[in-house]
Amino acid sequence: MFEYRIPDINLILGRGAIRQLASVVKGFGEHALVVTGRASMKKLGILDRVLEDLRKVGVRVTHHGGVSPNPSVEIVDKGAAVAAEAGCDVVVGLGGGSAIDTAKAIAVMLAHPRASSIWDFSPTNQDPTPIESAFPIIAVPSTSGTGSHQTPYYVITNTGTGEKPGNGHRSIFPRLAIVDLDIVSSMPPQLTAETGFDVMAHALEGLVSANANDISDIHALTAIELVWTYLPRAYKNGDDEEARERMAIADSLAGWVLSVADTTLPHAISHPISGFYPGVSHGMSLAILTPAAMRFTIDRASQETLRRLGRAAERMGAGMGTGSAAHCLEQIQELLKRIGLTKRLGDFGVEEGRINEVAESCLSAMSEDLDRSPVRPSFEEIVGLYREAL
Repeated sequence: MFEYRIPDINLILGRGAIRQLASVVKGFGEHALVVTGRASMKKLGILDRVLEDLRKVGVRVTHHGGVSPNPSVEIVDKGAAVAAEAGCDVVVGLGGGSAIDTAKAIAVMLAHPRASSIWDFSPTNQDPTPIESAFPIIAVPSTSGTGSHQTPYYVITNTGTGEKPGNGHRSIFPRLAIVDLDIVSSMPPQLTAETGFDVMAHALEGLVSANANDISDIHALTAIELVWTYLPRAYKNGDDEEARERMAIADSLAGWVLSVADTTLPHAISHPISGFYPGVSHGMSLAILTPAAMRFTIDRASQETLRRLGRAAERMGAGMGTGSAAHCLEQIQELLKRIGLTKRLGDFGVEEGRINEVAESCLSAMSEDLDRSPVRPSFEEIVGLYREAL
């Protein structure tokens, strides 16, 4: 027996889909907070167009920008204060996963006016404030990567402690996700590669998660095949319309996998790296650490986990019935080479002297991901995984 509960998520995907944003937002509120990253949505003219469209239909607008990768507690708290003072009643996340996660976290803060900080809700606290609701959220992703437009989760970094846990609640599912292919097609190659590998990680980890079920498996295997086939094409040629569309679909499918089966060991060890070293993007940390995590799992996993990895290998080029876990690892390494993600942790200044500290954060902040993993590593084994990736 299993449960598969996805609430009413409305997904609009296609070229020019952004044109439907204003009328939808108007149905949820009168004053929108639009959350964006540092510059790309402004440079591409998308931000100005969204603000103009919203005003044309009578929706008042407040903009909260400057969200950086691995968004911090401070940027969320600042945005929540701005939104509360302005009287915003709906939140639009426009941009990458960081902008959408920030929008989600702000929506939680708006629904809990007595909270002093988004960190009050962190599951790493001894007595976290429970999330009871969130203001309506509309997600407009600019990447095909994080799946945040289809999940009830956000990830925020505490820059003081280096912790980067996820948190979630059913009310955080976006009321509408608009995936405009004209927007996601603007991603440069490096961002295409890093966010695209995040899609693969969501699908592959969800396939072997303790929470996996027959329906999430279908989504996961389809997403794996799409990423294997189309991510190298999108990376090589950003104008490849078919590749961009297939990757956008893979991202949405993997988001559903993430919402049901969730993530496991690769995400568990990757989040703390970005928390302690914000210059390492989430996708890059996954690219560096996933092979080590897979080797660790394959050496110790059950036959069922190995069979599941073999099914993934079949979707990545092996003939039906001939895929193996070892071949799955080989194909992941081949994919990383094809999209230029071959760096090591040391290339980003990760120091061996801090590995124990990072591993301790992994155990405390990412324990649920570790529990869902096919094999739960010890502290010493986590340290070994980081050292292997240096």
